[in-house]
Amino acid sequence: MNIGFEEEDLDTGYCSCPYDHGGYCKHIVATLLVCLYQPELIEQRPSLEEILDRLNEVQTQTLIQDLVANNPQLLDDIEYFADQVAPLYVTTSSPETLPQRQITVDAHRIKAKVRYSLRDAVRYIEEGWDEEIGTEEISSLIQE
Repeated sequence: MNIGFEEEDLDTGYCSCPYDHGGYCKHIVATLLVCLYQPELIEQRPSLEEILDRLNEVQTQTLIQDLVANNPQLLDDIEYFADQVAPLYVTTSSPETLPQRQITVDAHRIKAKVRYSLRDAVRYIEEGWDEEIGTEEISSLIQE
């Protein structure tokens, strides 16, 4: 179970029980009552930042690899993030060393960027946003 607060207001509530009739299940309500009447019994989970700060670089990489092994769909999000932080690069050979210009690109990364842009476009269309969403991102990839 997970309950989140925004200042003093209930922001999110999640329970893995099968209750599906609107509102909050009895487990969330009971937990909120304990929060109200016996707050000293409630253990506050450390923030994600606090948890990650305890890990060194190797442990963080191991964690990410394990998460992707269990949730392969995370790879697209991780790759997208990495592309934002360390953008896709294009290397060219020097004209003096080769008679023709050679361009090296990572086709897998480009495919992942296109896939991510298309996935975002579908989400935007489903939510009623502009139907041209995604075309700009793909066009900029083509220009690269």
